[in-house]
Amino acid sequence: MEKEVVKKRRDPLVIAFEVLYATIIIILGFFGIDYVVIAAFVLLIPYLILLKRSRFIFHALISFLVALTWMSIAKDFYGYGSDYFVAFGINLFPMFAWAGGLFALYVLYLYINYHLKKKGFLKNLLLFVVIYWVLLIIAETVAYHTFGIHNLATATYKGLPICNCLHVPTWIKIAYFSNGIIYFIICYLLNIERMRK
Repeated sequence: MEKEVVKKRRDPLVIAFEVLYATIIIILGFFGIDYVVIAAFVLLIPYLILLKRSRFIFHALISFLVALTWMSIAKDFYGYGSDYFVAFGINLFPMFAWAGGLFALYVLYLYINYHLKKKGFLKNLLLFVVIYWVLLIIAETVAYHTFGIHNLATATYKGLPICNCLHVPTWIKIAYFSNGIIYFIICYLLNIERMRK
């Protein structure tokens, strides 16, 4: 009886993300990664509407704006070869990877926090940071070593110890570990403002 209750409470959005991202990983070997990442994010909006989770579109748009801002600042430090889409000097693969990754991470955080019931800004921030940093290192390590995604523009820089990923200047490493925190703070503050209204 208890198992049935747990299954009914499982959020369909989380299940959808699990299936979506598992599918993306599987098809990476068949299509260009930039096509897959861009399509995954663009199709997210109608997908959320179909799931009746349109309130999450707000978070998706914020993740896109954070990614766009970051790529506008660091666009000269991204170069994966001539095959990837570039618009206005911005490589679209990392931009949409950032946008989709930040959004998926926020949904995962909400799901975990729902079960842990963490209250207060600092506890929520700490939980988010732990999830974000662990998944960032895993994603960068897998992308670099398993899928061979190498940023040619910064290939000469030393990577992180042990995982040997993030071959970028130090200031970009700091930005990588900060981008998610910035996104979380924006979402957190705007959510408070929306609840007040």
